[in-house]
Amino acid sequence: MPRTVPIPPPPLKAPALETWTLRLRTITPMFGGSATPRQVDPEHPVRAASVRGHLRFWWRATAGAQYATAKELFEAEERIWGSAKKQGQVALTVSEQGYENTLQPSSLGERVKPYERFFVYPFLRNKNDSEASGLVGVSFSLELRLSNSLTLEEEAEVKTAVRAWLAFGGVGARTRRGLGALQVVSSQTGWHPKDLSELKGWFAGLQSNGYYSCLSGARATFSKPYKDGVRAWKDLSIFWARFRKGHYTGKYPEYSAMGGAMWEDHAKLKALTPGQKVSLAKPYMGLPIIYQKFTGAFAGEITPADGSRMASPVLLKPVAFADGSVRAMVLVLSAPEPQGVSVKGQTYDLSWPTDDRVVRALGGKDLIETVLRAAQKEGFTEEVRL
Repeated sequence: MPRTVPIPPPPLKAPALETWTLRLRTITPMFGGSATPRQVDPEHPVRAASVRGHLRFWWRATAGAQYATAKELFEAEERIWGSAKKQGQVALTVSEQGYENTLQPSSLGERVKPYERFFVYPFLRNKNDSEASGLVGVSFSLELRLSNSLTLEEEAEVKTAVRAWLAFGGVGARTRRGLGALQVVSSQTGWHPKDLSELKGWFAGLQSNGYYSCLSGARATFSKPYKDGVRAWKDLSIFWARFRKGHYTGKYPEYSAMGGAMWEDHAKLKALTPGQKVSLAKPYMGLPIIYQKFTGAFAGEITPADGSRMASPVLLKPVAFADGSVRAMVLVLSAPEPQGVSVKGQTYDLSWPTDDRVVRALGGKDLIETVLRAAQKEGFTEEVRL
């Protein structure tokens, strides 16, 4: 009888991959980012899952608006980045991690001055938790492997998302306040812009849909170049401390660490009656928000009327450029505005306070104009419209 000769199956060929390898380091302190809230893991400060999450956000902010429905957006995002049920087309690996020093947030600046402590207050000691330490000079290698099943358009979208993450994002917690800002120290070229004109060109032609935060339609203003990312970050913290207190009126023409808040939110909230429409400034900067207790003023938490959270559309961070310089950036994303707020169980329609004395002093018709005009008073004068 004939012999049966086993024939082995042909070897499976792995799909061809394009690989991008970047060596990165932080130019501002890094806090948080681990599986434990408020903590940073010194052994593995940067997690691949966290980087993927950041890149997914910036992909939505740069490419997501081309999709007409949430279903279409999810399917496109799932194809590139994957989901719990489906493998994506971009694999990430984080390796060779290290850091230079640890940092206690209480060591940043003096108590009465608005130095970088202003941006790290969630990590300071409070009644429930001890002070959380951060890391300085975190370095790591990031490898992205792109499947050849990606179209050229999808590959370009991934590259744009990485560029946006490097320019406007970071690693760890509170990247919108400049923590964990990144600089590429070794890789192929083209990840940092040569100048502001090239930065604008990278993100030209993007779409915006008004349903979530988008880079298209965002406006930014930049400082002069710095050699030091921390110096740029410190100047941003001084600007934001002044803006949050509203020290632009005749009473406070410059920032005063011991001066009171000039926004009229407290007085308007104190006088609220049910069914009234309210015009407030700070809810446009992110919700929920807690108003501190002052004598004769409103105190308490304000939340969105729909019960969700609203991330601040204002980004403050140092941006690295190809020549090694760093610029302080104040950027306001194109984002949907809150339509209502909940105050002590009551819901109120919300509008921008054109009658507020700080808004009048700055001459801003909305949050974007008001923030940018305030930043220009601090010397951040080179504006870029995306």
